[in-house]
Amino acid sequence: FWKVIANWLDFMVVSCGVVEVLAGSELPLNAVFLRLLRLAKVARALRVVKITKVLESLHLLLKCVRSSVEVLFWSLCLLGVIQCIAGMIISQTLKTYLEDASKEAQKE
Repeated sequence: FWKVIANWLDFMVVSCGVVEVLAGSELPLNAVFLRLLRLAKVARALRVVKITKVLESLHLLLKCVRSSVEVLFWSLCLLGVIQCIAGMIISQTLKTYLEDASKEAQKE
């Protein structure tokens, strides 16, 4: 129980509340601030639960992508090879036109 920092916060909030009720005096720590921290912790936990319900389809999609990383890698390699071959074909096709000295660049 004492190893988690969030439990320390809960303990401080409860302790301050008990001391405030029993002693009726002001504490050096602001108890309202500690209660707000505790409320923020609860709100964060609720937000995580809500997000997980909303993003189930995204989680499924990411799971599918993770399981198909190898196929995606080889597809990317194949597309890279195809692009390199297409670039070489285009450059060889345009080589004679680019090296032709009789045609000057058009100025606009």
